[in-house]
Amino acid sequence: FYGEIIVPILADRAGADVLNVSAALRYSDYDLFDSETVSKLAVNWGPTSNLMLRASFSEGFRAPNIGELFNLGSRFDAGISDRCSNVSGADAANCAALGVPPDYSQLNPQISVDTGGNPDLVPETSDTYTFGFSWDTPMDDVGAIDSFLVEVNYYDIEIDGAIQPPVAQDLLNACIETLEDIYCNAVNRLPSGTITSIEGTLQNIGGIETSGVDLNLDLGLAETGIGGFRFQWMTSFLLDYDELIPNAAGTFDRVARDGTEVGSPTRGYPEIKSTINTDWMLGDWQARLSLRYMSSLTENCSGLVSDFGQTQFCSDGPDFNKMGTRLYTDAQVSWSPSNLNEGAWTFTLGINNLFDERPPICFSCDLNSLDGTLYPIGGQFWYMRAIFEM
Repeated sequence: FYGEIIVPILADRAGADVLNVSAALRYSDYDLFDSETVSKLAVNWGPTSNLMLRASFSEGFRAPNIGELFNLGSRFDAGISDRCSNVSGADAANCAALGVPPDYSQLNPQISVDTGGNPDLVPETSDTYTFGFSWDTPMDDVGAIDSFLVEVNYYDIEIDGAIQPPVAQDLLNACIETLEDIYCNAVNRLPSGTITSIEGTLQNIGGIETSGVDLNLDLGLAETGIGGFRFQWMTSFLLDYDELIPNAAGTFDRVARDGTEVGSPTRGYPEIKSTINTDWMLGDWQARLSLRYMSSLTENCSGLVSDFGQTQFCSDGPDFNKMGTRLYTDAQVSWSPSNLNEGAWTFTLGINNLFDERPPICFSCDLNSLDGTLYPIGGQFWYMRAIFEM
């Protein structure tokens, strides 16, 4: 069940061209979980006709899906460093307590990680705060400028009981450091000390806390003899992204992920993602040039690189590696012949990654030394498209 109400408060007044309040309720009922009611409250205030300020608070609720609950699982091999291999110093006593022989040496840095659903998962809940404004600047029709729109939005999100797989390397490290069952039960060892697998099934971590700013600038130029131009700049700034991981003391460890690549399971959190679109329009023709920028990421220089003693490939000493910034260029041109079915057809030819920008090498990633969730596979991608509008 969902219901929403919008209440206009003021309109066409000095200092209040628009002022309204909206509220919403959503009720969810599940067989496997308790029912839940979440709400949203928002305020929109336009002090002038070209400026809109807005703020909102909303609650969220997401029940785990069928796959997250009952998936029978799969296996992948990840590059993981076992600190009990050729152990010395502070880890020696704990590794002995785990039954690892003192002369154990890890022969294969690739360790199987078992993933799958978890029927004990519970729903995620969240609180989201947003603040922002849209400003249609008074630069309209000033010189060559036809329009200039500025939009800025801030968000702050807290998720409780977030559903995601654990990081296998973190589980192993925590087991060696604490000897606690909450970590060590996930690590399967032979009497020889060899790790046969690590359980990486989905779980409710303590939570996720993240905030950021989205910026959108939209500039349109007056049409001339060579056509019309429009420029759009869309940028997301990730201010923070913290995961709260349960620890043996019954509290949570805060792990900052912003600006880092996790590697296993593959996921990264760039602090800046930006796109600039340049559009050209003239008669039946349109063209677009897009620049896509992503800031650098830092990863732990672990797994195969460190275990084979090849840490000279790591950019920041033996422990960390920087995956550099990337800039991708895309281009396309479209033709909508006005004399063909009254302009109902549009034909497009385009190319993504025009200059063949290669993704950065990811030493900690599980497969192919690539974070495919962020970076496209290297090479150009050509496409053609035909659209008919009824």
